[in-house]
Amino acid sequence: MIDAVIEYYERYRTEEGQALLAVVLDDAVDSDHERLAEEKRTLRTQLGKLERTITNLLDNITAVNRQLVDARIVELQREQGQLQERLDAVEHRAISHRQAQDAKEELRSFLDGLNSGLRSEALDTRQATIRRCIKQVVIDHADHEAKVSIRQLPILGVTLGRDVTEQVNVRIISRR
Repeated sequence: MIDAVIEYYERYRTEEGQALLAVVLDDAVDSDHERLAEEKRTLRTQLGKLERTITNLLDNITAVNRQLVDARIVELQREQGQLQERLDAVEHRAISHRQAQDAKEELRSFLDGLNSGLRSEALDTRQATIRRCIKQVVIDHADHEAKVSIRQLPILGVTLGRDVTEQVNVRIISRR
């Protein structure tokens, strides 16, 4: 399985692979940026609607409906606060160009040390490296095969909200 992971990421080590890595990272950043921008637009639209509803209620308040309007405004303001918190969280998640550049450098560094990390004497180092590269392993004992879901980008999946994987089939050799 270690050889399959090393072989999978080997494609990023050539000059052509560096260009591919840049495209994959840019695509991940751009797609996340688009998703977050759409989410921000939606939340801002909802906030605007709530603000207009509150304004409309205040403009049409009377002595007869005052109690109901006050209760409704409290509900709307609570909902408005929740939407604002969601908007703040989305804005916080947006990745900057500098962060994307830092991620590219960190990923290149990780890939440079991939072989030694996967073959390290220290179990915790091997496990951490494997967890970063592999999302899932499904073993088919009957066919002596493992279906390994390898992360396309072994670091940015979680950061960007994307965790794109590719499945690699690995033959299991019994050592008896």
